Amino acid sequence: MLGSAALHEEKYMEKIKNILYICFLLVLLTGCGVRDEKLSGGETSIGSGGFELEGEASGEKAAVAEWESTGNRLREAAFLLGDTLYYEEVQRKDEGGEMEVSLFRKNNGQNEAERMLCLTDAWILWYQPDEKGNLYLFYIVDEDNPQYFLRKQTEKGELVYEQSIVPKDMEGMEALATVMSGKVNGEGEICLATAQGDIFFFSSEGQMTGTCKAAWDRETYHGESCGLVNGGKEGIFAYMISEQKEISLRKVNFQQKNLETEFSFSVSENLPGVGSTVVGGSGGFFSLDIFDGYELGVLVSDGIELWQYVPGEGTLSRLFSWGAGRVNLKDYMIDAIGVLEDEFYIAARRSYEDVSYVRVSYKKIEELDEKQKVLLGGIVIGGSNVEETVWGEDVAKFISNFNRISDQYEIELVSYQDIEAFHLELLKGRGPDLICLYALDPFVLTDKGVLEELAPYFAESELVKEEDLLPAIRRAGTIQGKMSVIIPRYSVQGLLMEKGSLEGEGWTVDEFLTLGEENPESLLLDQQAEIYRNMVLHTALRAEMERYVEWDEKCDFDNEEFIALLERIQNLPIPMTKPVDFFSSTYLEEEWERFTEKEYLILEGYVSSLNRYAYFKLNEGIAIGGYADMVPFPNQDAAPYYNLNPYYSLAINSASRVKEGAWAFLEYMLSPEIQNDFSRNTLLPVRVDSFDLYMEMDVVGRAQVEATEEDRDAVRKMVENAYWQQGMFDREILSIINEETNVLWAGDCDAKTAAEKIQRRVSLYISE
Repeated sequence: MLGSAALHEEKYMEKIKNILYICFLLVLLTGCGVRDEKLSGGETSIGSGGFELEGEASGEKAAVAEWESTGNRLREAAFLLGDTLYYEEVQRKDEGGEMEVSLFRKNNGQNEAERMLCLTDAWILWYQPDEKGNLYLFYIVDEDNPQYFLRKQTEKGELVYEQSIVPKDMEGMEALATVMSGKVNGEGEICLATAQGDIFFFSSEGQMTGTCKAAWDRETYHGESCGLVNGGKEGIFAYMISEQKEISLRKVNFQQKNLETEFSFSVSENLPGVGSTVVGGSGGFFSLDIFDGYELGVLVSDGIELWQYVPGEGTLSRLFSWGAGRVNLKDYMIDAIGVLEDEFYIAARRSYEDVSYVRVSYKKIEELDEKQKVLLGGIVIGGSNVEETVWGEDVAKFISNFNRISDQYEIELVSYQDIEAFHLELLKGRGPDLICLYALDPFVLTDKGVLEELAPYFAESELVKEEDLLPAIRRAGTIQGKMSVIIPRYSVQGLLMEKGSLEGEGWTVDEFLTLGEENPESLLLDQQAEIYRNMVLHTALRAEMERYVEWDEKCDFDNEEFIALLERIQNLPIPMTKPVDFFSSTYLEEEWERFTEKEYLILEGYVSSLNRYAYFKLNEGIAIGGYADMVPFPNQDAAPYYNLNPYYSLAINSASRVKEGAWAFLEYMLSPEIQNDFSRNTLLPVRVDSFDLYMEMDVVGRAQVEATEEDRDAVRKMVENAYWQQGMFDREILSIINEETNVLWAGDCDAKTAAEKIQRRVSLYISE
């Protein structure tokens, strides 16, 4: 079964793809303003506290990252003291046996980590080294009859004390079980904070000396915006982040056993959201995370930049951008930050298997090799959340990795919201070096000479040749006889229908529409009423568009066959259905229930991995499913025809002045290093050898593959018969068809008139 995180990601991405397609249809007739926004750039100036340096914008110094893998599977409780990494591992000796909890230490430059201690059948609630290297931990044994211990040992592992902690009452005992954060001051005094806002004080000998309440003592606390942070000589502070993105601090007073007067600050007026954890947490797009800064004060990451706040001075300074070209940590989860005199050490990860250890220091610009900028531009539609989904964390992740390893080139994203303006810029011989083809017409761009032919690049490459790519990928990327489009990641789309619905391998458009006509109480597809007939038409045309459009010559929409198609769809009933919440946590289960109860007859299915939730869990597989078969799209020949669905497609702008840099990124995306990285990839690989390797996997990432051999053969067949119907996403033709058929669906014209109008308008478009 999928792990919970992977499961939610699979379900979420399936919802998003449906929503994006609906959004795309709904905005086809609207115009948007141009936006030419750079999503990553140079650093701004940085501030005080031992870093009196200027950022890249000044032309003097820049933050530069050096990377290496930690070789460890870290938990979120990873801790950095300077350049020394501390982390925890939990494992059982054997099945059903004793559980061992170990703490490890790994100094920068060490090949092997050092195990500092090992506890049996215990659970560590908190641990932390102090600035001298002493290790402190608070742990519990015997959960049924809990006993709590506070332990201190020296850097060399010598035990200083191990105190049994016994609160005065049962309330205190229950509170200790929820300890989530703790800090140690320079004198070895400790304060521990619980989820409910209790703070416990301990002396330098490990004895409990008092308690107080924190400001987050409220019923709505979820453990995501409060905790403790160490500001070194500035003191230890209890912090809380409000919904208004304001950070409040209250200094911990060890003498009075209380918290001092509250004061607050904000790192930005325009942060997209808030969220943090009491132990650091992730540095994602929508989070504010607090880290110990010691002599720098308090460090704050908003997922975009790292900030320094000095409480005693009330000063706030930018240190560097996570997305800066020589840092490339944007979209990583930041587990820990360590501070030395003139550099940062950072534990960053994308998953438990993919953890990096990053050293960030400042270097003079003139000492660094100058990189050529390569602009990657594409269309985004909608607000910031949809925008991030269109680009995808996939794109940002690979750009970050490429920028890190490339000495010559740096990829930078440029986003446009006006399709016509972007198209026109490309046709005039301008625009970005790399083009994301989402919502663009590759036929028009190829015909006008915008897309660079890639055959010469493949011929000279040592990493990838054309024949290394799957036939379906080569077929999809070949426009007008030229290989000009690269699809680095994709899924395959088919249709799920009740078992036994088809007699052969495929079916015709006539059979598809007959299914709807013979079942008037059911929808053919699970679509909203306002776009239902459009989606039925799109499904009927998915494999048939080339019957009506010869891209470089003519179109044929006013024939009797197309008119009859429109008439049949116009006469399809649309039974009433209950509203659907796409973002419900149980959406897929509810959708499957409606499908099996025949509220609708066909479920669109995206196969992007060997662990798709709906097909392997709800349907018990796709080859020998419990309820449904995966079938192809209908077409005249009833041949196997599945939709190759790129998560993005890329091409080189023939007007680019950095073509070699643009190819270097495409080559990197197609390399075995990337295509064989199944631990991070949730999509199907495009290389022949990578695909064959993937189809033999029993475990992908941390998930056990549920697909049977029959399922794997079914996926192979789908990929073998997958086609990218680029024409369906030609914005202008799709817009024309939607505009004229909407008039037909409304009853304001007949099918013959609608077909004739489509014919005239598409003919004019093709001729232009």
